[in-house]
Amino acid sequence: DLIEDKFIATGSGSQIAYGTLENNYRDDLTEPEAIKLAFKALRSAIERNPYTGSGIDAVIISRDGYRRLNDTELLKIVNKDEVNN
Repeated sequence: DLIEDKFIATGSGSQIAYGTLENNYRDDLTEPEAIKLAFKALRSAIERNPYTGSGIDAVIISRDGYRRLNDTELLKIVNKDEVNN
């Protein structure tokens, strides 16, 4: 493994994002749950750090490779998450 943890956060809001990730990450997260957790971490960073940007690029990385989530997929996940909370 390249990193010790199973997640990573970078940038000016990374310390805030790490707090959310460390408190909520589980090895058995499904892909949709992991995406929702990532957005929760981003939302925390954006709300608490004025230097965190507003654009979001989301990429799913697995042993099989990677794929970028398009805007439609992102909106579907974010909107579903907001309805369920």
